[in-house]
Amino acid sequence: MIFTGLLLASMGTTYAQTDAKLPAAATALNLPAQPLSDALTHAARQLQVSIVFDPRALAGATAPALQGYFSPEQALQKLLANTDFIALQRPSGWLIQTRPSLITPVPPAVPTSTTHTVEQLLVLGSYSNNQQTAIDQKRSNIGFIESIFAEDIAKFPAHNIAEAIQRSPGISVVRDRGEALFLSIRGLPTQFNRVSLNGHPLTVNENVRNSEQYGRRFHYDTFPTELVAGVEVRKSTRASDEEGAIGGSVDIRPFAPLTIGEPRLSLSASANSAELVGDWRPKLAALGNWVNSDRTLGFSLAGAYNQRHLRQDRALNFRWEHLSINQLPTGDDRDTLVTPAGVRPTLELEQRERLGLSSSVQWHPSESWQLDVHWLQLHQQIDYQEYSYSADYDSEGLLGDAIQTRGNALVAGSTHTGSVQIGHESAGLEDNNRMLDITLGWQGDDWQLSTSWVNSRASSGNPEAVKRTRLRRVQDVSFSFDYTANNALPQIDYQNIDLLDLSNFPGRRLEWRSTRSTDSDNALKLDSTRTLDHPLWHSLDIGLHWRRHSRDYWRKDRLVSGGISGVYFPSDYFVALPVADFLGNTRRLPHNWLVPKAEKFWQGVDEQAFYQSPSNNEDLQNSYRIREDSRALYLQLNLGADQGRWPLRGDIGLRWVATDQQTQGGVQTTTNKQSYQQTYRQLLPAANLVVELDEQLLWRSALAKVMARPEFQDLAPRLTLNSGDIATATGGNPELKPVTGWQWDSALEHYPAEKMLLSAGIFAKKQDNFFQTSTRTQVINGTVYELTSPDNGARAYIAGIELAWQQTLPEPLQHWGVNANYTHTWTRASYRTATSTGDDLSTNITRDRLADVARNSVNLGIYRETDQWHWRAHYSWRDQVLNQVASSNLAAQNIEAFGTLDMHLSWHLNSNLSLSMDATNLTNAAQWESVLDGEFAGYTHYGRSFWVGVQWRLEE
Repeated sequence: MIFTGLLLASMGTTYAQTDAKLPAAATALNLPAQPLSDALTHAARQLQVSIVFDPRALAGATAPALQGYFSPEQALQKLLANTDFIALQRPSGWLIQTRPSLITPVPPAVPTSTTHTVEQLLVLGSYSNNQQTAIDQKRSNIGFIESIFAEDIAKFPAHNIAEAIQRSPGISVVRDRGEALFLSIRGLPTQFNRVSLNGHPLTVNENVRNSEQYGRRFHYDTFPTELVAGVEVRKSTRASDEEGAIGGSVDIRPFAPLTIGEPRLSLSASANSAELVGDWRPKLAALGNWVNSDRTLGFSLAGAYNQRHLRQDRALNFRWEHLSINQLPTGDDRDTLVTPAGVRPTLELEQRERLGLSSSVQWHPSESWQLDVHWLQLHQQIDYQEYSYSADYDSEGLLGDAIQTRGNALVAGSTHTGSVQIGHESAGLEDNNRMLDITLGWQGDDWQLSTSWVNSRASSGNPEAVKRTRLRRVQDVSFSFDYTANNALPQIDYQNIDLLDLSNFPGRRLEWRSTRSTDSDNALKLDSTRTLDHPLWHSLDIGLHWRRHSRDYWRKDRLVSGGISGVYFPSDYFVALPVADFLGNTRRLPHNWLVPKAEKFWQGVDEQAFYQSPSNNEDLQNSYRIREDSRALYLQLNLGADQGRWPLRGDIGLRWVATDQQTQGGVQTTTNKQSYQQTYRQLLPAANLVVELDEQLLWRSALAKVMARPEFQDLAPRLTLNSGDIATATGGNPELKPVTGWQWDSALEHYPAEKMLLSAGIFAKKQDNFFQTSTRTQVINGTVYELTSPDNGARAYIAGIELAWQQTLPEPLQHWGVNANYTHTWTRASYRTATSTGDDLSTNITRDRLADVARNSVNLGIYRETDQWHWRAHYSWRDQVLNQVASSNLAAQNIEAFGTLDMHLSWHLNSNLSLSMDATNLTNAAQWESVLDGEFAGYTHYGRSFWVGVQWRLEE
């Protein structure tokens, strides 16, 4: 019987070891001494070539341990040395056969019956085969990694690659409008991750939807899954890795023509629908690949286009604040009570359009030379509409006889002096990304060199300005509120107004904002590897990296009150709410209200005059420029030793990093710009060790000093005055230092059988100069504001355990498989209070959990696959997360535990054509927020999503 180690015949083609900085002809191999058939199987997966052999003929033959960088031909020569077998190259891969007694010019062809047997044994592009490849890569790698391949993503519902990555151990996501936006790795906040493409950092888009900025965090919603050949998540650090990540790093791999290795055309078309919206939108993808006859030149082009219509029903509570009232029931202490202050039910609708193109050219004229060029272009455009009303009150105006408390929360009350606002917000949002990567590699007998130049650019802006239309009645609205029901929305009852009566709502103002953010990145890398003739150290890595990143953030705000404020408008200025089942028609909150018809209110506003008007003081305060230059030099010794039955491998290295930052922004009292400069240097040691305890068990450990630079908006000397009844402001701090710390990881991994992995690990991290926000009062332009700004006043400690089980079940359940993992994270952070002084953290500090970290996260997947059918279900669950740390005037706020059940079903009509159905959030789960012991603080519901599609593939 013939066995094929790996057949590159699916859209889910894998890729060579991602930590190798060499030409593709040389791949990092780390194979223990083992039976020859096992060695060839593992070599095929790591080298990404097809190897055909008869396992019965190889019975009893053994292969030596193999450590280092090899081309397929070199590796096979080493493995087959001192055996009776030879490797013969074929157009489709390598054939292993018995060494003939006489050398014949033309080896015999593989019999037809043998080829037919191979086709029967392999399920092309099967999920379980990709799982085995991921297991092999995990086992052979030096560090802590998780690998995901295109076939895994294609055979599971995922709006973007973050939703596929989240199913790996220790990974959770932060969602926005039902789609994963950011990743959290091993308990660290999302801003501490780094995202790269082919090992090169990707520039990031900025949030231009509202006043909040996202800084260095990559927006996964901009990257279509159909452009991705594979993703590697690195949880530990090597000296050769680019600095800037603490939680972990994500490296995205595009399709590479010579890795695919053959001409191919793949097409897919599907329709998707969000249940709350109801309509169906198209999703299209294509992949074309061409290689020449001798496979030295190749070209690939992948494209993806999709539309999505989204709806999100929300009830927002922006702050639970400490009371300032005297009418309390007997025995209650107002100094310890907090009140919700108001609620804003909100309907959000979006129409998204996303386009992505990815192209690669590879020229490998010989075993020594390689030239790779990759180009990426991403575009996303969003039309955003928001409809809302509010119930607001001043705690001083609450009626004492209606007040109810529970614990430390005021959960019910009434007022005759409340306010109600209705509003409509619209915006056009646009994100663009572009990246060009040119890499040249050379391999000699003892040296391997690689140099690359990367230019990357990301821009975000408002092709249609953010426009808010506000009408409000104030100070005489009577209503009652009731938060006493558990696990339910609050209840609001208006006594003297009707939300559908236009005579109740005079105009307030029109708000206009336009934002533009542009990030550019240039990087130059030189990496080299020197093979060493040493019994312990097999190679030395030396590298020099240079990178320049710049951000130009511009924002302009305008208010219109003339002809609006205090004016009552006729009925043609209003329209009906565009949905009839807001919040599921709950009767606890009014589900219908007047909607301002924005074009009527804005018909007399000259927006061009806003664009053309000179920037005022507030515009300059909101705008800034940042330039960041970094230089890095690293040395890394790679360990490869075989001491009896204790083979060792690993690395130890040191990275030196120098960073120069220049920030420029407006100051609050003048239109002059003010610049700040700072320079810091870091030495970042790292060590990784893997010990093969026996043929099935290994122990892995890593220790490293790490750093993460501050967010761009936190570094900027900016000042944003937020609109609203409560005077709040947000500022930057150009003197922020990077977070630094140590992290240690250790794990036992058991590989008892093919397609099976059991692992248990622990991790610990200690972070200094941790970022926190401090709130203080400050008079700005004659008004007292609550000013929030960042500083380095916190310290954080993180520790946890990570368990994983992955297996294709034995007979008679050989078509079934499971993939389960669990992560528990413990955190402790010390936050300096606003009254603390100096660097003394022993007094005037607040201790709490680390924000944005879940204590527990669980992923459970079950699948069944045959030659024709593939079914897969996956449940992801994330525990409660601290969203906002308590301050002197605000209560701590949490995001409650949340889980989602997703499912995939596909039918393979033949090797070229398949049909699929997908669904996400089948349990129709909603996200809740809370304060104190579960009191309501927010609700978000986006419902289920569905896809139906067809995939067609043509291969030579």
